[in-house]
Amino acid sequence: MARETVNTWITAREVAVRFRISRTTLWDWVREGILPAPHHMRSRAVWRSSEIDSAESKLITPPAPRAA
Repeated sequence: MARETVNTWITAREVAVRFRISRTTLWDWVREGILPAPHHMRSRAVWRSSEIDSAESKLITPPAPRAA
């Protein structure tokens, strides 16, 4: 049986804490396409946790191999 992923909603503050960045940097990253655009619930910007997981995995790159 396949494991079902629970998709929770996280706020701008929670995203900023997760990446250890300021909220200003958060919005710069959204504008630059580093992070996806948020969804809006009433007047609050929120992201699906799976979207942030995906963006985070793209930011983490393995180190380049060193020349011998």
